[in-house]
Amino acid sequence: MGVNFAIRFALIGLGKSSISVMVGVMEVIVRSISTHFLVSNLGFLGMTFPNPLCWLTSTVFVALLYPQMMKKADLLKNKGSS
Repeated sequence: MGVNFAIRFALIGLGKSSISVMVGVMEVIVRSISTHFLVSNLGFLGMTFPNPLCWLTSTVFVALLYPQMMKKADLLKNKGSS
């Protein structure tokens, strides 16, 4: 979860706060869908899985976006210095 927050705040620092909002919306969607399906199939045990599943999916999502955003930031920095 710390990796998730570090990457999200780095993206916000790069001026990409919309990505953080999209990740937040995605977390709500993943929690809702996973809760619906896991609780109906596993009962009370199913309530223990939605949060870790949500953190995992959001961490993977921001980790996939981070290199692209850093590449764009480097391009903008190099364009501005030349």
